[in-house]
Amino acid sequence: MRETKGIDNEVRTKALAECLKRKLYSATDFGDIIAYVKRQRQVHETVIDKKKEVKTLNRLSEWVLETEAYKRKVDTYTVLMEVE
Repeated sequence: MRETKGIDNEVRTKALAECLKRKLYSATDFGDIIAYVKRQRQVHETVIDKKKEVKTLNRLSEWVLETEAYKRKVDTYTVLMEVE
């Protein structure tokens, strides 16, 4: 029962219930079910990040964010890519 050392009681209880449900009675199966239950818990334990407003560090950054890049037509690039 080395596998059960340091395992949460809730995980052990769920693993034992699952073993009884599936009629698995060996220690090896119990260890496998513990690993299975632990993997299932990781899937469902999601961390929800709350949206935080990102603020600029200085005023200079604000005008940089508002600038628009010059947009060229694709023809400008296709002429450069043509090989004769």
